[in-house]
Amino acid sequence: MTATIAESETVEITSVIEDCRDSSDNLFLATATDGNAKYLVSGDTDLLVLNPYREVQILAPNDFLKQLGHG
Repeated sequence: MTATIAESETVEITSVIEDCRDSSDNLFLATATDGNAKYLVSGDTDLLVLNPYREVQILAPNDFLKQLGHG
C-alpha cells in the first residue's frame, strides 16, 4: 500500500464523459483520461467493453499483470 500511495497523484477532472453504459463509471473514464493514465484496471464489464478508450487501455486485473510480465 505504501508503494501505491508514493506513486499516486491528484487529478483535476475537467472532462465531462458520458460514454459508459453505466453512468456511474464515467467518473473513472474522466479520471483516467484527464490524468493521462496508460491503464485503467477494473473487473467491471461496463468499462472493459470500452477497451481501448481514447489512449487508455482498460484491462482486467489478470490481464494487467500479464502486461507487466507477472502473469
